[in-house]
Amino acid sequence: MARGCYKGELNVCKWLYDNGAAEDITKAGNEGYTPMHGACLGGHLSVCQWLFEVGAAGDITKANNDGYTPMHIACEGGHLSVCQWLFEVGAAADITKANGIGSTPMHEACKGGHLLVCQWLFEVGAAGDITKANNYGNTPVHWACGGGHLLICQWLFEVGAAGDITKTDDEGDTPMHKACYGGHLSVCQWLFEVGAAGDITKADNFGFTPMHMACKGGHLSVCQWLSEVGAAGDITRAGNHGLTPMHAACYGG
Repeated sequence: MARGCYKGELNVCKWLYDNGAAEDITKAGNEGYTPMHGACLGGHLSVCQWLFEVGAAGDITKANNDGYTPMHIACEGGHLSVCQWLFEVGAAADITKANGIGSTPMHEACKGGHLLVCQWLFEVGAAGDITKANNYGNTPVHWACGGGHLLICQWLFEVGAAGDITKTDDEGDTPMHKACYGGHLSVCQWLFEVGAAGDITKADNFGFTPMHMACKGGHLSVCQWLSEVGAAGDITRAGNHGLTPMHAACYGG
C-alpha cells in the first residue's frame, strides 16, 4: 500500500484496499512514514484525497519519527496543489510547524528550490518563518544559498530576510560558505554584490573559509572567483587544525 501511494498508482491502491489491505492505509513504516506521507512526497493529490476519504484523514497532520508532517514533505517536494489541499482539509497549522531539527515547511521549500511554494506559505501565514533558524542555526537563506536557488535567495532578500545574508549558523558558516561549498557561483556573486563581500574571507568555527569550502567541493570556478575578488591570500590559509585548501581539495577528491 505504501509503495502504491508513493508511486501514485491509485488503481493498485484501491485494489489492495478491496482485497484485504484496508488497514494498511494508516500503517506506518519503521521510520514513521504512512501512505499519506508517501502520496504527499510523490505529489499525488488524487491518492491523498482517496486516502483521506477512506479512513486516513487523521494522517494529514501526523509526523514521522523525524517530525516531518505531510505538509513538510509536500513543501520539500514542491507540490503546491497538495500543500493547498492539506491546508484546506485540516493541516493549516502545519505551515509553521517545526520538525525534529527545528526546520519549518518554509525551510523545506527553500531547500528544494520551490519558489511558488515559498510564496504561498508566505501569503497564508508563514511570513515569519523566512528568518527563522532551525536547531542548527540555519535559516531559509542558508538553505537556499546552499542549494543554489538564486531566485529564492533574491525573493527572501526582498521580502524581509536581507539581514540573513551574513548570518552565521551554529558552526559559524555563512550563506557564502554554503554557496561556495555547493559550487553555486551565481549565488556567490549575488551575495557579494548585495552586502556579503566581507564574508569571502570569513572563517567559521573550524577556521574554514569559503576558499576551503570551494576547494573541498572541487568547484574550480568558485575558487578562481574568490581569488580574483579578494580571497587570494586564503589559498594557503590554515584552519584550526592546520588544514589548508590543498588539504581540503585532496580530501574532497
